[in-house]
Amino acid sequence: VRRNNQLRNMQSTQISQIGQHYMCAVSELYKDNKLTSSPLCDEYLLCRWWFQNNSLVIDYLRGYIAQNPDDIVMKSVFARIKTKVINNQTYYALYLGKSIHGRTRFKNHIVGPMKSSTLRRTIYALLTKNHPLQANEDCISEILNQCYYEWMELSDDHELLDAFEMMAISLGCYPLNLDGNVAISNDWKELIETQRQAKKEK
Repeated sequence: VRRNNQLRNMQSTQISQIGQHYMCAVSELYKDNKLTSSPLCDEYLLCRWWFQNNSLVIDYLRGYIAQNPDDIVMKSVFARIKTKVINNQTYYALYLGKSIHGRTRFKNHIVGPMKSSTLRRTIYALLTKNHPLQANEDCISEILNQCYYEWMELSDDHELLDAFEMMAISLGCYPLNLDGNVAISNDWKELIETQRQAKKEK
């Protein structure tokens, strides 16, 4: 009941509920250096991050494909990424994740530090290649702040959560997911893993 009241109290342009899914601009979920009042709770959930068309992450993906024409796997992945038009802006679903503490995990992603977030380390790995001066915590936070965040609450069951995540990754095209992602190429995976691991060990 409390969560339904929160939904009614927020503007429809900020949060939209689609079946069991919720979707909201990250900038509406985290304001003034704190989490806002929203349906995002500290429970088991699956989530997707939708990146703006003009994001540096999308720029890097396009650049990688242009510079590596032989990597037909990633060319196919990019062509099949889910897109959504929101407020006349195209967004790409690049990353799918899970958490047993959804609200806390979301804050780790949006605020950092990088050691607490695989997603942040992955974005760092991409930035170090084409935009090294922007490969820092503040820039990564700004990139994520321009995203939309979609989530689905699940029952408190580790095995079910793991199964849902693996099924969703196997059925989708999420280039920022590395573990268990058979859709991406080995070259792409190695490129990100090398830089990501280096940052984790710092």
